[in-house]
Amino acid sequence: MDTSAEVGPDWRNELTEWVQEHSYYPQQAVALGQQGPSRVLVVVKADGEVASVELEKSSGSPWLDLALEGLFRGAKLPPLPKHLGEEPLRLHFTMYYILRH
Repeated sequence: MDTSAEVGPDWRNELTEWVQEHSYYPQQAVALGQQGPSRVLVVVKADGEVASVELEKSSGSPWLDLALEGLFRGAKLPPLPKHLGEEPLRLHFTMYYILRH
């Protein structure tokens, strides 16, 4: 199942909350003043288990890219809505790393 599937606002809100609780800005990237968007393809099983993570677009910083891949690798996300069935969901996720001065 591709990300065009209707996961609904409840699941998207749960995912947003999960990301806010688990994400971080790598100190190495902060020290080097690195920022930018990084995008991954995450394959999520119906129970929320992440089956795979693949970098789709680099931020230009290996630290930021690794942090985003590491956020999802081996993770347990909120279970997918029941109406989607058992087929895995392909989620294209972009993290915008921005330093505040």
